[in-house]
Amino acid sequence: MQADWVAHPVLLCVTEDLAGSVRPEESGLAFHLERALWAGLPLSGDGRWADLGEQGEALAIYLRVSPPAPATLSSAPGKVWARGRFEIDATTLGRWRIRGARGRFDLNEGTLALHDATLQMDPGGRVEGKLLLDLASPGELPFQAAIQLADVSLADLGESAGVQGLAGHLYGGGAVRGRLEQGLPPLARATGTLSLHARKGSIARDLPVVLALVVASQPLRPFTSEDELAYDAADLVARIEGGRLQTETFTAVGRRLRVGAAASLSLLDPHALEGVVGLFFFPGLDSLISRLPLLSRVILGPNGNLVGAYFSLDGTWSDPETHIIPIRSLASGPMVDGISSLLWGGIRRIEAALGGRPVPPSPRAPRVGS
Repeated sequence: MQADWVAHPVLLCVTEDLAGSVRPEESGLAFHLERALWAGLPLSGDGRWADLGEQGEALAIYLRVSPPAPATLSSAPGKVWARGRFEIDATTLGRWRIRGARGRFDLNEGTLALHDATLQMDPGGRVEGKLLLDLASPGELPFQAAIQLADVSLADLGESAGVQGLAGHLYGGGAVRGRLEQGLPPLARATGTLSLHARKGSIARDLPVVLALVVASQPLRPFTSEDELAYDAADLVARIEGGRLQTETFTAVGRRLRVGAAASLSLLDPHALEGVVGLFFFPGLDSLISRLPLLSRVILGPNGNLVGAYFSLDGTWSDPETHIIPIRSLASGPMVDGISSLLWGGIRRIEAALGGRPVPPSPRAPRVGS
């Protein structure tokens, strides 16, 4: 950390050009003062703070004083107690692997503001933003935060969280406010919004949900020779409230499939999940038909898609249960024999892949073998 000045009342006067570091230890903190100018006296030194349990706390400080030098500030500019730059050397942040963070800070009474903060992900990519912490509140730590992502590699971001098989470029950001509590995820007591947009990427077909889509689409055979499901655009707008992530909209568009979802995901382990997912086939044919206004009203269903299927999701993020919603599925497009046969064949395959209950064939369509 480097501070242009520190003007806390306990120091009695303005301390200038301060540089040092703080390192966590098993039972406390160790700190090193590289330099500081206090009342015209250049200082350096080391210290330790330790929590001794029932015996209380212990603080040891060792200072070295150099020959006097002229001070340049008699008081801090404005009402700010301290201003400078910070750099944090860390390897993890929750489930994410990181390489550290850096930026500028202002300390004003009990409020710590981090500006132009950059969080460097491991192996690559960075998240930028600002953070405001209320250090004066007893028993909790209120905060406000805003983040921004610009052309972050999804492969790098996924690897930071231990997830393989993602590709593309991620853009967007979010803003939240709440309070931090020990033992809870940072967003467990927060409210806010999140907007993320991925472009020109792919998802590995061996991921469970993607595998279900591949199996469901086998009657159409669009993914037979592909190891990945490509997408042109995927967009998420969500709100954070009550310890849950609630989607406002989620859509993904690829060459052979459109996906839409409305879901609620708990931010607490084991991450309870509930929602509805819609799968729509033939997006290219839909686009062609939609250019013919008279035909599109007759041929395309109310969702603007020729064939669609809806599924309910509940359970947990790692182990969801999935069941078909037959009424909405039947209402999503016209029931012509050839198309509905393919639709119901795909429905049964998704149910089998995701462990759902068997679905009877459509009474108005011939049964398709698995």
